[in-house]
Amino acid sequence: MRKILILLMIMGLVLVFVPSAQAEVLDFSSYVGSLINVNGTGTVPDQPTGTITFSNTTGTDFWITNSTFGLAQGDLCTLTNTNYTFQGPYSTEAGGTATVTGTGDLTIYDNYLGGGNLTATVLWEKIETNASGSYAYLNDKLLFNVTNVSYSGSNPDLLAFPNKATLSWTANGDLDTLGTNGHVDSVGYSGTFTTVPLPPDAVLFGTGLLGLVVLRRRKFFKT
Repeated sequence: MRKILILLMIMGLVLVFVPSAQAEVLDFSSYVGSLINVNGTGTVPDQPTGTITFSNTTGTDFWITNSTFGLAQGDLCTLTNTNYTFQGPYSTEAGGTATVTGTGDLTIYDNYLGGGNLTATVLWEKIETNASGSYAYLNDKLLFNVTNVSYSGSNPDLLAFPNKATLSWTANGDLDTLGTNGHVDSVGYSGTFTTVPLPPDAVLFGTGLLGLVVLRRRKFFKT
């Protein structure tokens, strides 16, 4: 029984340190002729609303410029069937924050050892602009969620694909301007996919619970 407790402690230490050490990071940038299109539809002051779509002239929306192991670098990607909409309110002190709803279909065309496409669903949750209004940030707080990931290849950079992302672009005005009816922003963009690992405290808590279960079973069988 003591061996089991020791094993649980070792597992807890491994789970605490491995997630941060193996956190996946993939940087990306819009491809030649690819744009993010922000179209304002708001008609009420300080209540920005609009749509967000992606367009390209080559069949590629963006490409991987850097990755954890360097094996996904250069992979081409598409983001299709996007139907994102955003809606205020607007805050001048924070520069602007709006909720984003909708999904899009992500495909990464991998060339590592024969390749194998990665597909996933992308869900946006937040759009922000800074106080100066010179930049707009999508999901500044990593609220761009990646779900339903499917991958048949063997590229280490894609096997444990990140579950969060941030995307930014140079905007023509603050969020209130972006969400005004008739305003259009169509520019290039860049961003990063990154893994948000399980907090160490949560891992330790789970390991502790397992330890308590083992101790309780040990006392039960002794009585």
